[in-house]
Amino acid sequence: MYLNWPRARRADNLNALVRTMLMRRLIDDRRRGWARVLLTDLLPEGPAPAAPDATERLDVVAALRQLAPRQRAVLVLRFFQDLTVEETAQALNCAHGTVKSQTAKGLAMLRRLLAPGRDGLPTARRTGDASGALF
Repeated sequence: MYLNWPRARRADNLNALVRTMLMRRLIDDRRRGWARVLLTDLLPEGPAPAAPDATERLDVVAALRQLAPRQRAVLVLRFFQDLTVEETAQALNCAHGTVKSQTAKGLAMLRRLLAPGRDGLPTARRTGDASGALF
């Protein structure tokens, strides 16, 4: 209303002008989709993540031991020590790109080790022979 005050002063029926302005604003807001947004002072909280049990922790540690040393170091520094890419690169005396690529490769390998068959790769089954052959 304050933007159009000169027009409002000239209006014969100020109430009709204000009502028209409010209706047009309401229609504009509904067209923009803001009518679907619910603003509250509370954040939506999801369920608290379950703490890993001892078996899961041992599985992760065993899988980490199977990684290449640099991949293992990058993953431990990034996710267990909560360092940034830059801090990890400085700690390992390597480039930022190296940290990023080793992180991606290490996580991909961990996914394969911890959840076989989920990434579309066939799972291998062990036979009972002592040679440890797969199939």
